[in-house]
Amino acid sequence: MLNVTRDAYLRLSEILSKRPENVAARIVRRDGRLKLRRGRRRRGDEVFVHEGRTVLLLDQHICEHLQGRILDVRDTQDGPRLRFRRSKQQQTQS
Repeated sequence: MLNVTRDAYLRLSEILSKRPENVAARIVRRDGRLKLRRGRRRRGDEVFVHEGRTVLLLDQHICEHLQGRILDVRDTQDGPRLRFRRSKQQQTQS
């Protein structure tokens, strides 16, 4: 399963702060790349909740693809950005 850091939960909450409660971030695969899009909960989704609000949704395929990854935040010149990184356990297995 994907692990989400506290900073990533806070960033997702910030991104969604002006959206309706039934809208969350959804990770999708487009053109071979993972993208963050707005979405609504679907049957079979893996749901990530922060402070009572659903902030992230993953379908079964994406959930399997992100197995053992960590969603975190990195600071950039343009501000904080979500990013994936491998867990330490995954790094030692590579």
